[in-house]
Amino acid sequence: MECVHRSGKARLMGQLEEGYMVRCPLHVTRSLLVKDSPLLHLLQDNYTFEIAVGMNGRVWLDTSKIKDMVKLVNLIQDSEFSSMEQLGEAIRSKKFE
Repeated sequence: MECVHRSGKARLMGQLEEGYMVRCPLHVTRSLLVKDSPLLHLLQDNYTFEIAVGMNGRVWLDTSKIKDMVKLVNLIQDSEFSSMEQLGEAIRSKKFE
């Protein structure tokens, strides 16, 4: 999988190695792409990771801890049917550990 700028050039992006790719409904990926995304802020406040989000419903994640990768994937997938408050509570209660 490659990450390229909308101009078609790599522009400091390029091939995504390692990590994990998950498919999500388009409205979930769009929620990650909006300016000041509440979902992205929630994830960033609690985990250290890299993310690339495609308009095709694919999300690529990379983190140094496998345990965090599982949590991030679960949180992103759960965001389809959960509010930010519910996701925040899941993080605080360590639901995904």
